[in-house]
Amino acid sequence: MRYASLATAAALLFSAGVAMAGTKVQGNIVDVDVVLGDSSGVSAKSKFQLKGNGGYKVQLKGITDNAGAPAAVTTGPVDEYIAVISGDAGGGITWNYNIRVPITKEGQAKVQGSVSLISSVPVGSAVGVLGVKVYEAPTPGTAAACTTVMTDPMLPGVWLDIMGANPCASGDRVGISGVVTEAP
Repeated sequence: MRYASLATAAALLFSAGVAMAGTKVQGNIVDVDVVLGDSSGVSAKSKFQLKGNGGYKVQLKGITDNAGAPAAVTTGPVDEYIAVISGDAGGGITWNYNIRVPITKEGQAKVQGSVSLISSVPVGSAVGVLGVKVYEAPTPGTAAACTTVMTDPMLPGVWLDIMGANPCASGDRVGISGVVTEAP
């Protein structure tokens, strides 16, 4: 009986250690054009999270269009915003994971899922995360190429910088992971 209790205690301690070992990167997404006076953008209350198991969440608040009005509900891939999580794959190769972000309520969007690229990396490996950028829908000239990236059968949504410009990041950039400066 005593061995069973010790085994149970050891199992609980070990499982607690594994649960605490999870890692994540999270932060705010801020409007990139505040200083330039561009009316399109996102509120600094927008946020992102990427976990070590590949799970992600992107929440955009206060999304405005070029006229400064709350961005309209999107109707499909042609007008959805794109969040791009960028990272370092080692050897100077930057990876980009493109996420379609549909606006489901005027001026707001929320999406979650799993980054196939990270979930394919061996457990215990380090994956560098450089940040997140948010773009308006891809331009008409790159929309088809972006759809090809998003539906790639091997690594859907993944773009490597060594392949050239990311077609999904061709719309106006409206947000970037970071902070808004404030007085000391």
